[in-house]
Formats: sequence, C-alpha cells, structure tokens
Amino acid sequence: MSTAHWAVASVFAALAVTVSADAVAKAQPQPVNTPGCAWIGKRTIQTLLRDDIVAANDYTTMYKTMDCPAKALAEAFSCAVAKINEGPGVLSVPGGTHDPATATAERVGAVRDAVNGCWDALYGVIPAKPAAAKPAAAKP
Repeated sequence: MSTAHWAVASVFAALAVTVSADAVAKAQPQPVNTPGCAWIGKRTIQTLLRDDIVAANDYTTMYKTMDCPAKALAEAFSCAVAKINEGPGVLSVPGGTHDPATATAERVGAVRDAVNGCWDALYGVIPAKPAAAKPAAAKP
C-alpha cells in the first residue's frame, strides 16, 4: 500500500470509535444533510483528494465533534473517486499522481464538482432558506 493510500486509510480508521452501548443510545448523530455536516464533509473529502492528509485529519476530527455520521464520508469519498476516475482525464498527470503543485483551476473545479455531485446524490441537496420578507414600504 502506498504512503498516500495508507494515510487515507488511517484517516478513515480514525472515524471508527469504540463506545459503550449507553453512549450510542444517548448520542444521536446529526442528519448527514445538515448544513454543518454537509459543509465539513465535503471539505474533508476535497482535502483528501488533494492529498492533504494532515488537514483532512483535522477536518475529520471536527466532523466527528459535530456528531456527523462517519459512514457518509467513506461513501461520498468512494463515489467521488469513482466519478473522477471515469472523467475525461482532467485529474490525470504524468506518473499517475495527484500533485498539488500542478493543480489547475480546471482540476480544482472537477474535484469540487465530483464531491458536491456525489454528496448531493447520496444525501440530498440542502434546501435553501427562503428569503426574508422585505418590510412594506410606508405610504406617505
């Protein structure tokens, strides 16, 4: 297993926490499609895909702290990797690595679109808040 794959595996292994049955009963995870879980989840996956394992680990810690469901990260990450690999080679670079130094706007956009597409397809789009009603103009 390469160093990058080992590091990604260790981030997901960190999600597996052994807890007592009482703790499980008391702790109800947040729905995966809450704004906080969706934002930090997408950010974590994008960071992993950029091979920034240290930052991804920090995001994973925050994701867990917010009681977001750990399984969602693994599912969305797998989906994003599959989507990127089936694409037109936007992310491929010589040597088959994803070198952050060679990131282009096109590559960054492709990663973002893959992650957002997978997250939204798996867990639904977060509904936008309705616009606040404007106060009626006073009549003279």
